[in-house]
Amino acid sequence: MRSLPLRCCALLMAGASLAGCSLMPAPNPSDQLAAQAERARARLSQWTLKARLTTDEQRASLRWRQHEQRFDLLLRGPFGFGGVRISGTPDEVTIDDGESAEVSHTPQLDIYQRTGLVVPLAALSWWVRGLPAPQEPAELERDVAGHLSAIRQSGWVIHLADYEAVDGVLMPQSIRMENTPWYLQFDVSSWAF
Repeated sequence: MRSLPLRCCALLMAGASLAGCSLMPAPNPSDQLAAQAERARARLSQWTLKARLTTDEQRASLRWRQHEQRFDLLLRGPFGFGGVRISGTPDEVTIDDGESAEVSHTPQLDIYQRTGLVVPLAALSWWVRGLPAPQEPAELERDVAGHLSAIRQSGWVIHLADYEAVDGVLMPQSIRMENTPWYLQFDVSSWAF
């Protein structure tokens, strides 16, 4: 007679133990794939991006070559003339409009004065790849597939969408960077590594 209550208690405890285990969420495969994609994008140190760049006042075609910290941005068709090339690092750039070239040690200010663009140079190469910049804290939002859909960092909100595989790496094809009243919209036509 006594063994029946002991068996019932043992069964109840085993059932409760199993129920507790079932409450732990299983790893989501899409989250794991998104995390792998972010690591792959973070490892990219050389790439070329072609896109349509739109601001509140301008449109231009953009060809962007990145090699480690150095970049070469070629904008065509903006700002009332044929184009402008901005090359260098986040700390020093050369701005060349085809008629004159200026070396700048205050790049964000000089780019704004020459083109009207507000460009967050230190974070730009991270954000365009769909990653938060490592220098500052960031708030992140993810879509249902686990991909970053929004980054809030340094006063900017970066919206990321339309991820596509490029040479095995998932890259955002639509990147919108907003810091009221400014925005930069990148509609990517191609990535190359």
